Amino acid sequence: MMNQTPLSFPQSLKQGDTVRIVCTARSVVLSEILKAAEWIENIGFKVEYGKTIGSVDHQFGGTDNERAEDLQNAINDPHVKAIWCARGGYGTARILDMIDFSALKKNPKWIIGFSDITALHAALYNEGLISMHAPMPINVNDTKENGASLKLMFSYLTGKYESIQWCKSDKDVQGIAKGNIVGGNLSVIYSLRGTKYDIDTTDTILLLEDIDEYLYHIDRMCVNFHIGGKFKNLAALISGQFTKMNDNTINFGMTANEIIERYSNINQINVRAFDAPFGHIDYNLPFLHGASATIEVGKEKVKLSYNG
Repeated sequence: MMNQTPLSFPQSLKQGDTVRIVCTARSVVLSEILKAAEWIENIGFKVEYGKTIGSVDHQFGGTDNERAEDLQNAINDPHVKAIWCARGGYGTARILDMIDFSALKKNPKWIIGFSDITALHAALYNEGLISMHAPMPINVNDTKENGASLKLMFSYLTGKYESIQWCKSDKDVQGIAKGNIVGGNLSVIYSLRGTKYDIDTTDTILLLEDIDEYLYHIDRMCVNFHIGGKFKNLAALISGQFTKMNDNTINFGMTANEIIERYSNINQINVRAFDAPFGHIDYNLPFLHGASATIEVGKEKVKLSYNG
């Protein structure tokens, strides 16, 4: 069930290739993703919309069956070279058991998204497939930070796996580590614990980010990871942005980063980077989920490079 040796990278995109946007979770209307469509066309690709764009079933982008069918059609369609999940929210895990990944395993293609799409990244990883933890169409805007994120995403889509750097945090622990990049949204990873989509984090570089959670719940999830061995034997930990955190009337007494730092200390994670530029922010740098990488946490900078 757990896969530590993913397949090779999906085929790189070339000019004129088709990117299809689908909903796997919360609903989206076309007007909300037109900037993303414009960006796709401006960089030389064609854009298509799945049937779930504009579909609504309460908060979801269509029923579970409709969302699963839309994703499956994009997977099976040979002229679709990349699948860009429109937005997160909630709902991707509900359709995982309905997806047949066999066509994707024969002809890997990029599947892109983050937040709730963490569930799909986990499923793909356990099938031996590399995917992209990156901004979604709903996130595309005109800020310089978003533009930098999209520029790197374009490089990855076209086969240029550039290294990335960011400034060191005062909570970082210096060192060099190598491992497969896994993880994403803490709450989603937590929701998959004990299922066939749970990821073996041994010797991996674990990414964590979250949004709109109570601090005590961040601690609760970290307790689960600690007791369940999820933090044990990590190659490294990269903690991203924990945005819009909530607290009770009586304060929990620790920030999200302090909570994660506490369990990192308990589990003696030797290489750590905090406040990394990914998550629910405009400067949301893409990571290649499942790819082998090397992280170097230095005195002033953190550098992540892809191996091979």
